[in-house]
Amino acid sequence: MFLSKNHKSKLHFFRCNVILLSISLLAIACGSRKVPPLVVSKFSDVNTLGLTKEKFMSVYGRPITKDIKTTGENLVEELYFKEIIDGIIITTRFKFVNDTLVEQTNHHIDFQTREIKRLERQIKANRRRAIIPTN
Repeated sequence: MFLSKNHKSKLHFFRCNVILLSISLLAIACGSRKVPPLVVSKFSDVNTLGLTKEKFMSVYGRPITKDIKTTGENLVEELYFKEIIDGIIITTRFKFVNDTLVEQTNHHIDFQTREIKRLERQIKANRRRAIIPTN
């Protein structure tokens, strides 16, 4: 196939541009690998004691459970919220006295969840290997 000098230079120009574009895209893709964001509790920004229970619940929703008692003339409510963060179950407790937030604590942190899930995956994989015949 015979191409004119003009067509050859256009073809060469096109190939060079494709190569440069490919290299640029590769460099961008390699350079812009994102580090996964840190996973944090939605309650990590609750730093204002004195918030009313009504305002708190309008922002964070209903608790999974709560404890209610009276201490003297004070109504004490403890609201419990659960979150799964990076495979770890965290229960956070918020204590309200007379509908005012007075305390926030991590009530329970279940670190075993991630390990249990890893072991369950490993058991399933081992079972699949045992079922698949090897020749």
